[in-house]
Amino acid sequence: SLLQEMTNLTANEWQHGLCECYSNPGICCKGYWCAPCLTCDNGQAVGKDGCLWCLISCYFPWAATSIFRTTAREMYGIEGSEGEDWALGICCGPFVNCQTAAEIEEREGARQARQ
Repeated sequence: SLLQEMTNLTANEWQHGLCECYSNPGICCKGYWCAPCLTCDNGQAVGKDGCLWCLISCYFPWAATSIFRTTAREMYGIEGSEGEDWALGICCGPFVNCQTAAEIEEREGARQARQ
């Protein structure tokens, strides 16, 4: 069942690999066609001013994706380091943006299913 699937999250790991954006086609398409929009959504989901970061991401996309990955990782207790987040954000920004969005969606969906 969907409820069982959503409660089987691995607590301290990313639920999707960095290059697994195909697992959520909606996020993948949004990340490809409108990356600043996805960045804005990620920012709002982690408690940052998404619209401000959307503008910043137009000039420094790696900064927003790195910061939001770190924030999401800390929110959900995922293992890793800030240095790793920055390295991936700089080298693989679009993938990081999609991975962060998928993680937020999955974790928040599981949280709502438990309520």
